[in-house]
Amino acid sequence: MLACGPRDRHMVDLESLALLLRFRRWPCRVLGARISPFALTIAAQAADATGVVVSSTEVRGRPYAVASLEAVDALDIPVFFAGDAFEPEDSRRQLPGRYLGTSSEGACTLLINTLTPAAQQGPTAAQ
Repeated sequence: MLACGPRDRHMVDLESLALLLRFRRWPCRVLGARISPFALTIAAQAADATGVVVSSTEVRGRPYAVASLEAVDALDIPVFFAGDAFEPEDSRRQLPGRYLGTSSEGACTLLINTLTPAAQQGPTAAQ
């Protein structure tokens, strides 16, 4: 499941990531822009999400995106984050989840490798 933070409207990066995931036959849902922590947790539970990505592109929206990360993490659903608001390394300290970096292709690979059970990955992917 992919969503923007509660104060974010920029969807291009999430749509690009969704396209890459779907191209690799990985199902995903894009919730859209300005998704509240409450709406995100309800949607993640209803969809039985394997993982959730929260994107935040503006520094002023970062605290609200962090609230979304914390809400999903409290559900024991793997959480990931991306976007310019998280680019400085010091902004990622103490956050739940995993940073996806700045490359959509790299983020796609990281998501698939992290969320695919080891038994399904085969010997080369698990190394």
